[in-house]
Amino acid sequence: MPFVKLNYHLVWAFKNREPCLTPELENRLFPFLVAQAHKLCCQVLALNGCEDHLHLVLTIPPAISVSSVVKSLKGASARGLGIHWQACFGAFTIGEKALPV
Repeated sequence: MPFVKLNYHLVWAFKNREPCLTPELENRLFPFLVAQAHKLCCQVLALNGCEDHLHLVLTIPPAISVSSVVKSLKGASARGLGIHWQACFGAFTIGEKALPV
């Protein structure tokens, strides 16, 4: 049986790069995103952000596309929490040795 583990560093911003990430929103948004990622069978390894964008490091199963995971996470948080996101995102692969960094 093959072994596949795909780690990604995802980055996306609030609409118009507005500084929306307050401590109050962070307390609601981060657990929400982790729960949504788990529903997609993704393992969240790190989650953080600054006032106008988020960084999410997670493992995505090979049968699920990166774009569908991002679409699901952004869409669920937009509907569930009323957040407005920019349409684009960044995705970078991360090797096992670089994960602790």
